[in-house]
Amino acid sequence: MSGFRFSSRAADTLLYLSVPVLNLATAPILARSLGPIGRGQYGVALSLSALSLAIGGLGQSDIYISRARENLTSYKSNVKLSFLGNVIASTLTVIYGQIIGLPLAVLIAACAWNPILTLANLWRSTSISSGQHSRAAYAVFLAQLARLVFLVCLAQIQLLTPETAALATQGSIVLGAVSFLFVTRKKWNLTDTSSLKAELQRGLPIVGFNLLLALVMKSDVVILQMRSNATEVGLYTAAVSLTAAGLAISASFKNRIQATLARNDLQKFRFEMKIALISSGLVSVGIFMLSNMLVKTILGEAFLKAIPIMQVMGFATGALMMLDVIVGSLIAVGATTRLYLVSAFGAVVTLSGLLIFSGPFGAVGACFATMSGYAVAALFGFFQLTRALGQGAN
Repeated sequence: MSGFRFSSRAADTLLYLSVPVLNLATAPILARSLGPIGRGQYGVALSLSALSLAIGGLGQSDIYISRARENLTSYKSNVKLSFLGNVIASTLTVIYGQIIGLPLAVLIAACAWNPILTLANLWRSTSISSGQHSRAAYAVFLAQLARLVFLVCLAQIQLLTPETAALATQGSIVLGAVSFLFVTRKKWNLTDTSSLKAELQRGLPIVGFNLLLALVMKSDVVILQMRSNATEVGLYTAAVSLTAAGLAISASFKNRIQATLARNDLQKFRFEMKIALISSGLVSVGIFMLSNMLVKTILGEAFLKAIPIMQVMGFATGALMMLDVIVGSLIAVGATTRLYLVSAFGAVVTLSGLLIFSGPFGAVGACFATMSGYAVAALFGFFQLTRALGQGAN
């Protein structure tokens, strides 16, 4: 049995580690084809799409995981609510993106896939709750590989624009999710144990939490777009693209930790948390040390001003990895009140810093603001998680 576990962990880790490699391969294609301004438009549109996805899902994928511990899932109701919620949220997101000056075609390309992407989040939840977390790693790998292929082909035929880049990126995730659906669906629990209204009521508190968490994790690019110039946004999003792969690595740990909590295996949970903490530290130091080389080699001369941005974002990435793992753990134990406290605390710190520093200091100021928000939220979240496990979720 121990040999199987090692093999499963090794496969998961290798697949998730492939994500940064594939992401690095796409970074120069995007940077050199789109330039700072086009890269910024692409990055802001995807951030708005992520905000829409977090809110429009109506908390249904998170509710599924927490209810799975009690065998009280309602998959069909979760699907209906999350799909309809994202149709509405995506429409409103496109309207808002137009107000802050983004091209309509880029917004549509980034947000059109959201109703399907929200179902992908639900499919991931069903898979993890049934102990199939390794399959999620394959879906992520396939999506990143498809993204690389699409972007290379578009660049070769000189059709790579912010619009086509967004379409290829989101479409690749859908491709990975659909393949994941066909492989894992037979082992899911697809029965309903409660009504549509009951699932909506359970999910609404999570919506507020997801909104607050999205403000912590995704508001940086949007506020920088509002308070700085297009070049600063492009430099920032390009640097973030080189560091954001750390979050994909943390998904491996989050999936495993949520699976251990679903089985109430606290000993395995502690072990997985230690591995996640060590890995996030190594990622932070590695990004800081390699930032100069990565920017010059991958992004090119037009992005040299992104070096200090990337150095700061290296430490922000480590903090974000731990925040992602801790939030996933709080969701798994159903600690709704504590989730609100963590996300609200992080949102206040992050938004305050962004509003104060992104205007006068541009992208570098935004980096320090987001690093502070991630770190504070992660530390506070760890405190709340230990209390939830010791006293029972609430």
